[in-house]
Amino acid sequence: MASNKNSYKDSGKCNLNNVDLDSAPLSSETKERIKEAREDLKSGNVCTLKQLKNELGLE
Repeated sequence: MASNKNSYKDSGKCNLNNVDLDSAPLSSETKERIKEAREDLKSGNVCTLKQLKNELGLE
């Protein structure tokens, strides 16, 4: 596997220059789920990965 000198691990930033975009349109269900997720973020209805792992007994 070729080394990517602009990797997230090295820079801490995502490199979106080589990302393939999906040209298929989003379904109405997916659009609704995105809307719900944005509302959750705005209302603070979120948890950290650490909290989730702890809740699921993975830590």
